[in-house]
Amino acid sequence: MGKGYVPPDTGSKENNEYWGYIDAQIECEIFGVICPGMISEAYEMAKFFTKVTNDDYAVEAAAFYAAMFSCAFFESDVSLIVRTALTKVPKNSLT
Repeated sequence: MGKGYVPPDTGSKENNEYWGYIDAQIECEIFGVICPGMISEAYEMAKFFTKVTNDDYAVEAAAFYAAMFSCAFFESDVSLIVRTALTKVPKNSLT
């Protein structure tokens, strides 16, 4: 932002050499917490937020974590939580 970019350009590969770092994945769980059981909403909110600092598969990974947190409010089976969250991730994603 100090160079004049605004989100989502601040997280793009073209403008941010750190686009693949894990900052978004560290912070995105909050969207799962504020959207308990609303997996799609948590996933989409996390994607929107993470584009401030990240791009591409780093965004998908962060959104995946948010979806897992959201699902975990009403599901205790870890395998099912992971499988459910993966339904939101594009099939061609590296996540």
